[in-house]
Amino acid sequence: MKFLLYLTLLTLISSPVRAKTSDFYLFYNSGSEYISEIDIDSNEIAKVFDDEFGPAAEELPLEVKYEDFYVSKFPDGSYVFTLKAPFNCGRLGCLTRSYTRDEDGDLQFVDSSFPVKCKEHEPDKILCIKGGYKVEKPKKPAKKGPIHYPAPKPE
Repeated sequence: MKFLLYLTLLTLISSPVRAKTSDFYLFYNSGSEYISEIDIDSNEIAKVFDDEFGPAAEELPLEVKYEDFYVSKFPDGSYVFTLKAPFNCGRLGCLTRSYTRDEDGDLQFVDSSFPVKCKEHEPDKILCIKGGYKVEKPKKPAKKGPIHYPAPKPE
């Protein structure tokens, strides 16, 4: 009995626990002096902002500000942009848009990728994790009505 307990404990201790670790990404503010660390310049960021929200800044809601625009370079080489603004970071997290470089080196829109949840890291950087709150689907109500039982089998 002791041997079996020892063998079980040894198996549990020696087997690696493979929990999926969360991936954190560092997003740089559009006005950061360190933006060149991710091989993008401020003109490209401004173009993406204008493509997304329009160049007419006076027509934008007060909540949409270029100073709240952030970008990160992901391991696959794509650039992910997010607007850290009150209306964008609701219950589902801040929405993102993903861009890649084409053969000419220009940024091309790929898709709206995923929500991110972020926290302040430095004055010009935020640290974000993929995901947001999961939306719970409403449960279907139990059917009400007559209950049908199978007829008894004849003997």
